Amino acid sequence: MDMTSGSTKSRGQTVKSASYVVTDFKLASGEAMPLVVRRQTRVPDAYVLRYLIVTHRTPGSSSNTMRNVCQGIAVGLSYLEEQAIDLMERLTSGLFLSRDELATFSNRCLTRVNGRGAVVTQYAKRRFLDFAEYLLWRFEAIAHRAAQSDLKFLNDQRSGFRKRVKSQCPKGSAGALQRDRLGLTDEQRNLLLEVIKPDSPRNPFLAKFRRRNQAV
Repeated sequence: MDMTSGSTKSRGQTVKSASYVVTDFKLASGEAMPLVVRRQTRVPDAYVLRYLIVTHRTPGSSSNTMRNVCQGIAVGLSYLEEQAIDLMERLTSGLFLSRDELATFSNRCLTRVNGRGAVVTQYAKRRFLDFAEYLLWRFEAIAHRAAQSDLKFLNDQRSGFRKRVKSQCPKGSAGALQRDRLGLTDEQRNLLLEVIKPDSPRNPFLAKFRRRNQAV
């Protein structure tokens, strides 16, 4: 993951350094728990942590799956902060994100974290949808506490948001996907280098094969 400061230009727009990044917290059991933290303070986001535990860790999702979810949420939270969008205000009012805001976020998901170049279209789609699902999860708690008279409005708003998400989700032709596959993204390269380390808890190979595989 790119950890530089400042801003870079990509696709004609300025991409600022992400306000939120993903890091691993090692539990007493040795398990690596991915967390979304503020870049400057390194403080985990409490809402995201609860979301991961309830919807992914408890059901048994792998660390890699949770890390991918965290990547999408980190990109989304960074985008909201950059655009000065108050998430709680949007959710409590049922407004979510507009079509234009989702279109801009869709483009952001296609951009690498460091702002240089593009990521695989399928990876961008996963980022986009992971963040949308997180927003819907946050909204459920608000809707659950809403007055009966407000439920129809909130349900309509939720349905409208789902439709906007579907229409603005990153898309690409087979040709574009093929061009994307010509090289690894920064995130994919870092992951590859991490999992081949003999002492990495994310190395899937038997201990007797790990050093041989690293050499290869």
